[in-house]
Amino acid sequence: MVSDRAKWALIIVQEAGHVEGLTRLHKYAFLIAKRVKGITNAGFYNDWKASDYGPFSPELANDINEAIGLHLLKQTESPNQYGYKVGLLIPTENVKTLTDDIRTTYSKYVNEIHKIVQMYQNKKLIDILHDVYALYPEFAINSKIRAQVGKNIYESDSWLNQDYD
Repeated sequence: MVSDRAKWALIIVQEAGHVEGLTRLHKYAFLIAKRVKGITNAGFYNDWKASDYGPFSPELANDINEAIGLHLLKQTESPNQYGYKVGLLIPTENVKTLTDDIRTTYSKYVNEIHKIVQMYQNKKLIDILHDVYALYPEFAINSKIRAQVGKNIYESDSWLNQDYD
């Protein structure tokens, strides 16, 4: 049986339909943890630390591995727009009723998760990283790609999302 905490990860993937890569999933969850007031009091991930690609939650990583092992999430690969294979996480049929209790009890939070996920789902990962690094620079201090993300700021028209300005 999956923990209530792990159900939050499943809800994120459900709201997205699929998530392209674990880095993207971590950034979605991080933005949710930081932007949805009170959600960490409901058991959402709050163990964030600065890592090689920005904020990382060991609990989220463990829960995703467990969900894949329990066949709640299907992990597959698909070529991205540049032709590189990228991991996809897709919710399986087994997830549909599993998250009903969280969805009912915390519908307000689920609505906020939906808004954040939909805001970023069609953006390039570098744009999401830019927003995370700019808004929460203390989580970018160990990033191996901080210079690349910073360079992207100057070379594109992608600026912080107006919802966060």
